[in-house]
Amino acid sequence: MSDNYTDETFEQGEDQDSLKNLRAAANRAKKLEAELNSMKRQMAFYQAGIPTDDPRMGYFIKGYDGELDADAIRAAAVEAGFLQTPAQEQATEEVPQQAVAEQRVMAASAGAVMEDHS
Repeated sequence: MSDNYTDETFEQGEDQDSLKNLRAAANRAKKLEAELNSMKRQMAFYQAGIPTDDPRMGYFIKGYDGELDADAIRAAAVEAGFLQTPAQEQATEEVPQQAVAEQRVMAASAGAVMEDHS
């Protein structure tokens, strides 16, 4: 029994073009698959609420290699400090309002004169 396999139906001259066509189709399929994967990734970040136009988020998006699930992406972004949780956002909103109120009190008391009733 011979270890060499020969295909008697393969004629090198006439199948050379079909072989080129198959290779070209395979290359196109690889490019389309890469494009599809890129679009799936982009959609996952969009669904997670990641602003893709923010340059800071670009670093997170490029570096993220976890699961392409919206909840997993959002959790990783919060953990890495790229996003804030709703509680953190509310706390950062309250601080400026409190600071503004304190500034008003300080400004109002700046012109006041302490009277000594002794």
